[in-house]
Amino acid sequence: MVALLITACKTPKLAPGGAYTGSVTNMVGTNLVITATSDLALYSADSSFALAYKTLDAIFLTERNNRDYFWKVSPQIKHTLDKVRAQAQKVVSDYAAARTAYIANPTPAGLTGVQSVLAQIQQLVFVGNAVLGQIISTNAPSITN
Repeated sequence: MVALLITACKTPKLAPGGAYTGSVTNMVGTNLVITATSDLALYSADSSFALAYKTLDAIFLTERNNRDYFWKVSPQIKHTLDKVRAQAQKVVSDYAAARTAYIANPTPAGLTGVQSVLAQIQQLVFVGNAVLGQIISTNAPSITN
């Protein structure tokens, strides 16, 4: 058996000065203190959204590249993924709006809005995987990415 040691930070954090760095201004006595902060929650949401988006894109590409074959298996595959495509376009728009609103006013409620839209795209990925997953698992040699 081979033992694998993995070391990691005990507390996840982002590099200072990056795209997810903001600042907080406070008065301490008579001094104005500006503190740099990292928005790890927004970074996590953005990363998750990007992964979900790329996964959906791969699902759509697989369906497009195998459309004739999938149509012969079941026309419902294309019809279902067409509905997912339409919903995905709206979710991408909704995410951009929720993200913009959160950045303008970074509150827990705003982050909840971002995470809510993230959950929607993750649900679309689940549907897309369910539609293609069953076909691919039984017909893998016939499918191209």
